[in-house]
Amino acid sequence: MTLDAHAHHAGAPGSGWRSWLWMLLGFLPVALGFTLAARQFIPSSVRSPEELALVGFGWPLVWTVQDHTTATSPASYPTEIRYVGDGRGSAVEVPPTETDWGFFLIDSLLLWAMIAVVVISAVITLHRLRGDRSAETAPVITRAES
Repeated sequence: MTLDAHAHHAGAPGSGWRSWLWMLLGFLPVALGFTLAARQFIPSSVRSPEELALVGFGWPLVWTVQDHTTATSPASYPTEIRYVGDGRGSAVEVPPTETDWGFFLIDSLLLWAMIAVVVISAVITLHRLRGDRSAETAPVITRAES
């Protein structure tokens, strides 16, 4: 392989650290989506009426807090409270909400790192399995044959 051909191959899409970087950056929108979905779909546990004033949402860190004292009156405790957002329609009044966008970014980065570790581990495992399989099918040359 000539020097020019090697340089062209090293910079080709799908090879080297640049493709890994683009793949990892591609996980960022997925992590942002998971962060928003976690707030929407993972309920918060409330153990007493006093806790209704500060119901936290978000995973793994709380980044949205709602005051459910006027919006919710559970019959018994502990209970689970779901996040109420603007998209619920006019029939449901949105409780007072505070959002910490710094914690949202931290949550997103944590989820991004988790997704990256899972995907990279899967790629490495598949690569090793493929390597083991090709080693099993490779012809074995013994001394008597050589």
